[in-house]
Amino acid sequence: MYVKIHSSKKDNNRGSCRALIDYLEKENLEKDPLSQEKFFDHNSSDVSYCSAQSSIDNNKGKLGKDETKFYMISVNPSKDELRHIGKSASGRDIKNISQLTAIELKRYEEALKDYTRKVMDDYAKNFNRGLTGESLVYFGKVEHTRFHGRDSAEVKEGLYKAGDKKEGLQSHVHVVVSRMDESKKIRLSPMANAKNSNNILNGKEVQIGLDRKKFVQSWEKTFYTNYDYWRSHEHKFSPLTAMKYQRSNNSKTHLTN
Repeated sequence: MYVKIHSSKKDNNRGSCRALIDYLEKENLEKDPLSQEKFFDHNSSDVSYCSAQSSIDNNKGKLGKDETKFYMISVNPSKDELRHIGKSASGRDIKNISQLTAIELKRYEEALKDYTRKVMDDYAKNFNRGLTGESLVYFGKVEHTRFHGRDSAEVKEGLYKAGDKKEGLQSHVHVVVSRMDESKKIRLSPMANAKNSNNILNGKEVQIGLDRKKFVQSWEKTFYTNYDYWRSHEHKFSPLTAMKYQRSNNSKTHLTN
């Protein structure tokens, strides 16, 4: 499982979120109206793209025109984790969503949505401002397709063309979350590191940024405990972080010798 908070390019998150909401509607272009995937929030799975856009755009509070208004977060299960969710939804080993019946697909998608809601609870709590997912204004969208990029190894080796669909289970979730909480009083800045982002507000020291390390550890634990899935020790966050740190130190040592 990998949850990513995406950085904005060319300051395109300082105005309306319309372009991003339109982008997240791309898979619906291939579907008839009755089978199109709606947005979801903390309590509903039936939010239209118009409602999602207007809710984010109207939750600016006192943010200035040049300030960030929203962020995008992606929730990216591994193929093994998706197979685990697929088996929970269907009772069978699933390698592609086309193997799921309509009822099984709904269970599979609801599991992804429910997990995302738990991730957003963890996101809110790790600002240490007394918030939960209910305090946020956010909208998620389940997607089942990924494409090969022009810089991918498979494209460079000539196995696929840029833009070809990737095979197998590729489900993931995109979330658009407002910079402001639902009260329009608390600014939440996930790109700021909590360790260096305390400030004085109403005479009290408060955390401005997100405690990223605790956020990662919390959504990792949430998936394991809620979906009865345990991956090997070396693939968990703490060992991976330790190995990355060790490789970095070894590289620096090599360069200085």
